[in-house]
Amino acid sequence: MVGQVSGLQLSQVQALSSASIKGLSAAALGVLSTANLQGLSSVSIAGLNSAQLQGLSQTQVQALASEDVLGLTSGQWASLTTAQFGSLSSQQLAALTSASIRGLTDLQLDTLDTAEIAALDSLDLPGLSSVQLKSLDTAQLQAFTDAQASALSSAAVRGLDPTQFAAFVDGLTLGSTQAAGLLAAQVGVLSTGQVTVTVLGALGSAQTAGLTTAQVDVLVAPQIAALSSASIRGIVTQAIAVLDSTQVGALTVSNITGLSAGQLQALTTVAIDGVEPNDIAALLSAQVGSLSTGQLDRLSSAQLRALTSANIAGLSAAQLDAFGTDDIQALGVDDVPGLRSVQLVSLEPTQLGAITEAQLAVLPSAAVKALSTTQFSALVTGKTVRVVTGIASEQIGSLTTTQLDITVLGALSSAQLVGLTAAQAGGLSATQVGGLTSANLKGLSVGALNNLGTVALQGLTSVTITGLSATQLSQLSTAKMAGLASDDLPGLTSVQLAGLSTGQLDQLDSGQIRALTSLALKGLTSAQLQIFSSADVNALSLGAVQGLSSAQLKSLGTDQLAGFSVTQAAQLDNRAVVGLSVTQLGALNRPASLALAGLTSTQISGLATGQIAVINLTSLQARGLTTGQVSTLPSIQIQALASDIIKGLTTEAVNAITTSQLPLLSSSAFSGLSVTQLQAIGTGSISGVRADTIVGLSSTQLGGLTPAQFGALSTVQLEGLSSGQLKGLTTAQIQQLSTDDVRAITNEDYAALSSVQLKGFDTTQLSALKAEQQAFLSSTAIAGLSTTQMLALSGVSTRLGSLTAGQIGSLSTAQLNLGALNSVQLGGLTTDQLQAMPTAQIAALSSANIKGLTTTAVALLSTAQLVALSTANIQGLSATQLAAVGTANITAIDEADITALGS
Repeated sequence: MVGQVSGLQLSQVQALSSASIKGLSAAALGVLSTANLQGLSSVSIAGLNSAQLQGLSQTQVQALASEDVLGLTSGQWASLTTAQFGSLSSQQLAALTSASIRGLTDLQLDTLDTAEIAALDSLDLPGLSSVQLKSLDTAQLQAFTDAQASALSSAAVRGLDPTQFAAFVDGLTLGSTQAAGLLAAQVGVLSTGQVTVTVLGALGSAQTAGLTTAQVDVLVAPQIAALSSASIRGIVTQAIAVLDSTQVGALTVSNITGLSAGQLQALTTVAIDGVEPNDIAALLSAQVGSLSTGQLDRLSSAQLRALTSANIAGLSAAQLDAFGTDDIQALGVDDVPGLRSVQLVSLEPTQLGAITEAQLAVLPSAAVKALSTTQFSALVTGKTVRVVTGIASEQIGSLTTTQLDITVLGALSSAQLVGLTAAQAGGLSATQVGGLTSANLKGLSVGALNNLGTVALQGLTSVTITGLSATQLSQLSTAKMAGLASDDLPGLTSVQLAGLSTGQLDQLDSGQIRALTSLALKGLTSAQLQIFSSADVNALSLGAVQGLSSAQLKSLGTDQLAGFSVTQAAQLDNRAVVGLSVTQLGALNRPASLALAGLTSTQISGLATGQIAVINLTSLQARGLTTGQVSTLPSIQIQALASDIIKGLTTEAVNAITTSQLPLLSSSAFSGLSVTQLQAIGTGSISGVRADTIVGLSSTQLGGLTPAQFGALSTVQLEGLSSGQLKGLTTAQIQQLSTDDVRAITNEDYAALSSVQLKGFDTTQLSALKAEQQAFLSSTAIAGLSTTQMLALSGVSTRLGSLTAGQIGSLSTAQLNLGALNSVQLGGLTTDQLQAMPTAQIAALSSANIKGLTTTAVALLSTAQLVALSTANIQGLSATQLAAVGTANITAIDEADITALGS
């Protein structure tokens, strides 16, 4: 069979199926010539089992084409003997896949020489396991190229021991991926040239722990900058210790924060010089706190200024104590606020004295407050102080008067101001005192308050003075009390004023007293008020006077009350005035002050009758009189009431004037009453007013009386009325006149009556008019009468005959033609009356009226009057009347009227 196979032609072999090939024995396949073996397809080769493959000779294996080799599985590759595998060419080995390589045995790999190693495709090397890689010897490992080394897995490389790794990396340039997979021990094996920026950037803290002092010692700026804050923390302190100032200067704000306390302490003082200020600012408080005093002392001014407030706060007292005066001054203004009390109190006076004004202004209050008096004095000497809230009261005494400027004094609390000494207070100016506030003045000691200069006291204001307690003010010397500015005293409260002694009050001048407010004065006791002189009382402001209570006012003596001016008295509270005795009120009314003229109407209303008796009332005050007060006024006061005073009475008060008081009023006083006031007088009372008093009323006042009041006036009172007064009468008032009243009015007064007023007379009143009174009626007034009133006025013809020509002329046609005048009355007209009649009235006469005319009257008719007669009237003329018509008038008669005469 084996011989048969060896005798097969190439074409025959190529004709065999994969299944047939798979059925051949290993021995049969082993006798195939290399040409016949190459004739087998890749599929047939891929179908061979392990025994068949192992049966192939080295020559046959070497004859396999690359595509045949590529088709072998990892199992088939693993089944090859070391002799077979060792006979493979570089081209065949390059056909190995990643999976194929993963299946190779250690013995197979051992057969590879350096050239064959280099021939392996880097794309397939990721399949090489750590066991496989570790099985290679140093020569094989050194054969790996950069591309192959990069293709290896990190796990495979980490499996190498130091010797193997040294051989492996010898001459290689590592990438970031390879570096990221290294062990710390492997990192230490790298040459200084292999520790590149790429490698360092890929290393973690666990890997950088492998860096040696030799490696670190030669690192340059880019390499150091490539380290992250995490990776730099992994470097051992021995390696950190070799860094010089240049290398340290290469640290960045990003990675310097990664340095541990131990690493920072490992830096030499020379290396510390290289830390950039920006990097210093990036340090954490714990990092700065770990620096030794020697390292801190090495920091430059620029580095110190870069420390943050948090950094400064992190320093121990011992660290800060190591700072020189230059170092203290080099601290940044933004950093000083970080100082803690324990740090500041640890400083020596020389160090505290080195603190600048700018630094002092931002020192923490709590830290400053913790300083001893000696330390505080050293801190502030020669400096403008602005850190005020933190100053303890006992430290205030260390400040000079120059340092105690308005800013400082205004910012101090009352608790702090307690520490101000009398000596310091004595050196303050008015401007400085003006810087004090109402809130902190409470803390000023009595000694300091009394030691303020007279001029300095002027610095207090009406606002700040309110801050002084009653106790403080009560202990103010009389001299200092007198020195208080008048402008400040409005700020005093009633509590403060109540606490003053009589001696202190006695020192106040008129200007100071005038400045006291009503609220403040409420606090004064009777004993305190009695210290005031009449001049002091006169100096009180109107508001202060208004605030005096009844008890306070009542406690004043007559000499003090006499000090009130008219204007002041007007401001006295009504309840307070009521409390005054008659004697006290009399004191107010003394000619020297005339103060009662200032009492208001409200105040007047509260007085008793006895008090009213001592007052010379004004018109404004009279408004305050109550009905009870008015009704009880004595005769002498009633008689003394002037018109301007009586004007002030209310209507209720006027109504309260009794029937016995009313006649006592003077004409001028009564005439001073307004219409409203007059109307308040009862009808029973007004009849008691004297006639000469009634005469004093104006037409407006008389016309303002109610009809009932006017009707109550007696005939005697009416007789004295003037025509001017009667002009103001209303028709309602006129209708109240009795027939006797009508006859009592004078003829001249009737002449003043208007048409409206005369029309207001009823028929009874008109009938009561005497002929001489009727004669004084104006034509206009008569013209306004109705026909009924005209009939009542004319009565009989003899009485009509008393009408004047002007009165007759004013009669309307209705009055003449509607039965107001009969023929008998018309016949009684005088020639003057007849000639005065207008043509319209003549035309309105009836035939009966015409017949009643006498021949004399007809003869007196004017041409115009005769022409105005109607045809009927012409026909009505008797022959005797017609004969009396003059020739001139006859010719003027209308032709139609002449023609009618004969019909």
